[in-house]
Amino acid sequence: MADSSRAAPGGARTAGPRRATKAPRTKPAEVRRAELMAAAERLFLSQGVEATTVAQITRAAGVAKGSFYLQFTTRDELLSALRRRFLDDYLEELDAVVGEVPEDHHAARLAVWTAVTLSVFLDGAAQRGLLFAAPGDYAAPTPASPGGGNGAVERLTALLEAGARAGTWRLPAARATAVFLFHGLLGLLDDRAGVDREALEEAAMALVERLVLASD
Repeated sequence: MADSSRAAPGGARTAGPRRATKAPRTKPAEVRRAELMAAAERLFLSQGVEATTVAQITRAAGVAKGSFYLQFTTRDELLSALRRRFLDDYLEELDAVVGEVPEDHHAARLAVWTAVTLSVFLDGAAQRGLLFAAPGDYAAPTPASPGGGNGAVERLTALLEAGARAGTWRLPAARATAVFLFHGLLGLLDDRAGVDREALEEAAMALVERLVLASD
């Protein structure tokens, strides 16, 4: 075998050039999955779900068609994965921001829950129109809500129950109130034609506060 070392001044020998280490050709499964989801979301938003084929998704993602079926069995399963990701991001943000407010500041926690919910669904209006067609779509199991059910409603229910125990407000049924508030806010967003975003957010915040605090 040829010696790849060479003589240096003074008689010392140095190693020859090393071969560059090749990067792995196969991307990790989670990276391919994310690329497929990103490509699919772009196509779904631009041309609709029904008009989008698996071949278009894999071409846009730059992967072989077989790679799609290693991650998803159908196009609808991919759509469900997009829905769960949206919900999980929303619930994680909700937990983080509400969690910064002291637990005994019930009115402030309610205001933050409302503000985050409005912000997420206003910013993601296009995704919401794509991913959520019925109330049950908000109940997909996610890492932030593994038991299924509507994670936002569950969190709001707990928040309202804590405020009621503290005497901040009196409510006949915390869960019913939470369901009403969550879906009522989304209804306001659906009916916002011609309404400035800032004005809508201010009106919605005031409405939630008055509905809950007026129960006291």
